[in-house]
Amino acid sequence: MDPLLAPTPPTPPTPPGHAPTVVGISFERWRRHPLTTLMSVLVIAAAMALPLTLFSLNQDLYRASQYVDDALDFTVFLEPSLSSTAAQALAQQLGQRADVVSVTYVSKEQGLAEFKSWSNLTTALANLPENPLPASVVVRPKLQPMASLLALVQAIKAQKGVQKVRFDERWSARFLSLRESLGVLCTWLIGMAVAVAVVVTGTLLHLDLRSRYYALLNRVPTSNRLLWLRKIAIFEGLWLALLGALLSIAATQALLLACQPWVSQFAHTYHSEFMLSLPDPSACGVALLLSLVLGLFAGSISSRA
Repeated sequence: MDPLLAPTPPTPPTPPGHAPTVVGISFERWRRHPLTTLMSVLVIAAAMALPLTLFSLNQDLYRASQYVDDALDFTVFLEPSLSSTAAQALAQQLGQRADVVSVTYVSKEQGLAEFKSWSNLTTALANLPENPLPASVVVRPKLQPMASLLALVQAIKAQKGVQKVRFDERWSARFLSLRESLGVLCTWLIGMAVAVAVVVTGTLLHLDLRSRYYALLNRVPTSNRLLWLRKIAIFEGLWLALLGALLSIAATQALLLACQPWVSQFAHTYHSEFMLSLPDPSACGVALLLSLVLGLFAGSISSRA
């Protein structure tokens, strides 16, 4: 027979000022079973910290990739017959394109000085009657599909005054493919981590709350017992899940801060000041909202006898 339908002995009168409350009965588990409650919260925190950490690392990976955007830079060599004014005007025109981030104009004199700095032909170049190097423009394109990047290169080649475009198509294709593959992989990993967090948190809350079902029968008033059990289960599910989410945010921040010295040392070898960012506030908000939804759902399901 269902214990809710079985006859129960009369409940002794409650002393004045000691009327049971949902909050009091729910938080009493901390005093009676502190270790079990702490383990439940820690498991929830660990499950929810996984997708939050992966999301933060994915954001940092995207920011780090911006430091190597110069890998797509290509050089546009201008016609030697162009005057300095015309060459600068052409560079400015290229920089105004919507698919170009920036351009760097390199005059004939700058090009010759750079060539002398890394070559051993200083004496030979000094004896030339005139500067043989043309002016050039270093173009930094926006991140875009390979087809759009090739269209940009062809459009620049067709510009009047452009002599040659030095563009490494194979390297650019590999770079964009690797970047896209990493983005897809990170998205899938984050999605799987969220699914695991939802299943683990929901299952743990359900089993934890159901295990307290019969233990609470003698602690709630006999009148409206089903309603009391439902309120307690929902309240416990909410605060357990919320506390686990808060701990997951703190654990993610601690992990990222602990990894920062290693990341800084690695970035220093590439002359970069890159630093890991703390969890995004919007991601933390989503984690808290998800925990409340899971707590409410698990409490509602667990309260059904």
